[in-house]
Amino acid sequence: MMKKENLPAILGVLLLLFFVFGAYQWSQSSSKSNIIKNKDLEIANLTQSLEDETSSKEEAMEKSEELELANQQLEVEKEELNQEIKRLKKEIKDLKLRIKTQRETIEGIRADIKSKEERIEALKGEIAGLNKKKASDRALIKKLEAERKTLTKDISALQVDNTKVLAEKDDLVNQMMDKQEEEEIYKEKMEIIENTQVTFQIVAPRSTKEGKEVKRIKKNNWNHTFVELSMYHENASLIQNENFLLKIVDSNTRTPLVIQEVNPKFPDSENNSAIPFTFTENPVKLAHTNTQQDKSQNYEVHVYYVVEGKEFLLKWGTVRLSHNGKFVPIGY
Repeated sequence: MMKKENLPAILGVLLLLFFVFGAYQWSQSSSKSNIIKNKDLEIANLTQSLEDETSSKEEAMEKSEELELANQQLEVEKEELNQEIKRLKKEIKDLKLRIKTQRETIEGIRADIKSKEERIEALKGEIAGLNKKKASDRALIKKLEAERKTLTKDISALQVDNTKVLAEKDDLVNQMMDKQEEEEIYKEKMEIIENTQVTFQIVAPRSTKEGKEVKRIKKNNWNHTFVELSMYHENASLIQNENFLLKIVDSNTRTPLVIQEVNPKFPDSENNSAIPFTFTENPVKLAHTNTQQDKSQNYEVHVYYVVEGKEFLLKWGTVRLSHNGKFVPIGY
C-alpha cells in the first residue's frame, strides 16, 4: 500500500511528465506550423515568379510582334525607294546606250569629213597639176572643181550634223549625270532610313503641360507628351537640315493619335497627326498635344524621315510608350 508521504512526489513527477509532453507537443506543432508557413511562402513566391515570368514573356512576345509590324511597315516603305532606284538604274542604262550610239555616229561623221577633206586636198593637187600643163584639160579641171565644191558642201552639211549630234550627246550625258546624281540621293535617303540611330532620353506623358507625369491611361488624364531625343549617323552631314516627323501610334492598329490643335507648320489643316522638325543639333525637344478621348491601351513613339513628301519610318526610330494601359517610363 502506497504511503501517503510518497504521494506528493509521485504527483510532482506526473505533473513534470505532463508539462514535458505538452512542451514537446507544442514544439512539434509550432515546428510543423513554421514548416507549413515556409512552404506556403515558398509556393507564393514560386507562383509570383511564375506569374512575373509569364507576364515578362507575354510582354516580350508582344514587343516582338510590335517590332515585327514596324519592320514590315518599314520594308513596304523602303520598297518605294528601291523601286525609284531601280527605275533610275534602268534609265541610266538606256541613256548610256544612247550616248554610245551617238558617239559612234559622231565618230562616223568625223571619219567621213576627214575622208572628204583628204579627197579635196588631192583634187587641189590634181587641178594645180593640170593648170601647169600647156595643153590643159579644161573639161577635166571643170569636173574636178565641181567634185571639190560638192565635197566642200558635203563637209559643211556633215559639220552641221556633227554639231547637232554633239549637242544631243551632251544633253544625254547631262541627263545621265542628273539621273546618277538622283540615284545617289536616293541611296543616301536609304542610308538615312537604315542607319540613323535614335536615342529617346525623355518620353513624358502628362495630363497638363506643367503637370506631373501620369502612370496609366485613364479618361481625360493624358493630353500631352513631351519628347527629348537625339539622332546620330556615322556620316553626320547626311541628316543635317533634313526633315523628319514624330508621331504617337497605336501599336495595334498602326493609327496615329491626332493632334487636335492648329499647327502653324501645316496652315491648311487644323487636325494633324505628326510633329515636323528639321534636324540641326541634339537634343531635339518636341511637344505632342492631344485631346482625343477614345484612346487605345498600347502606343509607340515613331520617328519618320520625309522624302519628297513621303514618310519613311526610321529603322531605329521606334520606342514603346504604353503597354496594356501602363506607361513605360523613359527618363522620368
